[in-house]
Order: sequence, then structure tokens, then C-alpha cells
Amino acid sequence: MARTLIRKVVGAVRSEPVDPASDRPRYSLDIEIDEREGWLLIHDPRAFRVGRRGFCRRLIASASGHPGFERAEIDLDAASCRLKFDPRSTTARSMADAVTSAVREASSGPVGDGPWWRRDGRWSRISAFRAVKGLSWWETIEARPGRVRLRHEPAAEAEEDLVALAAVLTEHEGIEQSRISPWSSTLTIDYRPLAPIAGRLLDEVEDELRAVQVHRSTSRRGKAEDLPIASGFRRIRYLLLAGGSFVLTVVGLIVPGIPTVPFLLATSYYLARSSPSLNDRLRRMPVLGPVLVEWEERHGLSLGSKARLMGTTGAVVAITILVSLATPIAIVVVLVISALSLYGIARIPGLPEAANAPRLHDGRIRRAVTG
Repeated sequence: MARTLIRKVVGAVRSEPVDPASDRPRYSLDIEIDEREGWLLIHDPRAFRVGRRGFCRRLIASASGHPGFERAEIDLDAASCRLKFDPRSTTARSMADAVTSAVREASSGPVGDGPWWRRDGRWSRISAFRAVKGLSWWETIEARPGRVRLRHEPAAEAEEDLVALAAVLTEHEGIEQSRISPWSSTLTIDYRPLAPIAGRLLDEVEDELRAVQVHRSTSRRGKAEDLPIASGFRRIRYLLLAGGSFVLTVVGLIVPGIPTVPFLLATSYYLARSSPSLNDRLRRMPVLGPVLVEWEERHGLSLGSKARLMGTTGAVVAITILVSLATPIAIVVVLVISALSLYGIARIPGLPEAANAPRLHDGRIRRAVTG
């Protein structure tokens, strides 16, 4: 049965004839199926290589339509594709059929990556996990012992999620440092190569990202109090991380290039897991509270919240100039920097005017009903 399944998949993938100069095929194709664990591994240097990234993405996207699909990974350096299915509902034949159909569908698109302005990134490995809505994609931009640099898709709300994710990952044993790049939206993780987490690093990253997203969604529904509260040393670390995120939030009001809202969300995330009472006080603060609640609930800021942020920035700049007795050149520099900060606040996504009069009550937004 296994040989029949393998021949069926080979027939779908392999289209070139045998090299007449020898009795060996022009390329090597190996397929392994583990029905007990639900894994299917394909090794094909012709299909999984640089210049075929578009095909690789289409293959995963098509295979994800199978009801038992769980995750997939394509490694261009190893010229391999690894797909994981639910072993409880998937057989070797159904996995082979799913891959056969996916290969045919992926082959119907362009052969290469397309023109340079439409090329599909520069990743060397791509992984996809089944998510509630679509797929959660991870592109590996750099991978070497002790360091990995990743880019996540979809990126609609990735900035604030990655800020919280980078901080949470530092809690794991074996991870020395994790940081994000706001310009390229990449996550860089430094880890100990011999640590146990090194072999399951991407799985841990995906699990923590889902935890961050669950927290964000529950916060939007006003149910952050349902999160488990940390204790002991972990609670102390969360409090320290919340304090650091809050400081960066304040700094972001003044210094351009430092995002304000993501660090404010990270502050709320750590406080919700360490001190719900402090998180409630943060959500009731005169300036930052409405900003936090509006962003969590509606992913945007009203004109009133933007005006409060701009007013706070202007007040801090005015106090800085008066107290520091700065020189005229320093004052000009401060004013230029503050102008860039105000421009950044103005560029934050706004709320439609139709959603009038959001009112803050006990840390939550009560939407006004117009009739």
C-alpha cells in the first residue's frame, strides 16, 4: 500500500524523462509517509528551491484546504516540504491525495517568483500553521546556530502583537534575547543552540503569539480579568516588564520612531497577568486610559484621544524647554523632534465619525446608541 501511494504522488510531481546518458533520473525525489504521526515528507530539489517561492506558497495554501491539515514547512536549503495532518482523521491515502491535488493546483500558477517588484520575499524557510482565520505564516529570513530572524503574516495587527511576543519569549529557558525591528516588522531571537527549546523554537513562538492574540481579543471584550495571574518570581518579572513598557510608552510620546500604542498594549498585557488592579487603574488614566481602551476595542483612536496625546506631548516639550534652559539650537532640535512625534500621532488610524460619543466607564468603552 505504501509503495502504491508513493508512486501515485511521484507520478503527479515528476514530469521530466530519464536522462538518456544514464539510467538514473535527472533529479531525486523521495517521499515518506508516517500515518501514525500524521507526517508527510517530500524531498525534491527541483520543486523546493530558490526561484520557486511562489509555487511553495501555493502548495501550502492548497494543502491547507484539507480538513485534517495542521501545519506545513518548506525548507529551501534542504529542498524539502513537511506537512503535518491530524492522525486521528487522516490516513496515508488521504494525505497522498491531498498532496497530489495541492501539487496540481500549485503548478497551475507562474513557474518562477515573478518580476522583482512582486517577488515573494527572500525567505529560506516558510512555515504555516492552521489558525482560526486562514493561516499563520512564518518566514525565516535568517537562520544560524543561536539566532533566527522571522517575519510573520498576516501583518494587519502584527506590530503590537510582536512587541508583546518579543517580551514574553524572554521568559523561556534557553532564549537569551528577543527583539523586533519596527522598520522591517521582523522578530530576531537569540537562543542557546543546545537548549531544549532550540528544537521546537518555532512551535513555541507560534503558541505564544496565539496567547498574545487571545489576550488582545479578550481585552477587547472587557474580559482581561479571566487571564491566569502569575505568581512568585514570574509575577515580579511581569511587573518589571510592565514598568519598562510604561516608561517606553511615555518616551514614545516625545521621541519619534518609538511606537507609543504597542508599548501601551504591552504594559496592559503584563499588568493583566500580574496585577489586574493596576491594569484597571491604567485603563482609567485620564490620557492613556481612553487610548488603550479605544485601541483594544476598535483598533483606532478618536480625534479626542489624538488631541489628548498631542496635548500631553506639547506640555512635556514645553516643560522640558523651560526647565532645561536649553540653547537656541537645542530648542530647535527639540521642536523638530516634537513635530515629528505629533505627525506620528496624527498618522495613527482614526475612528469613523459615525461612531460618536464613546464614553469611558469603569475602564471600558460604552458605545452611544444613536437613534
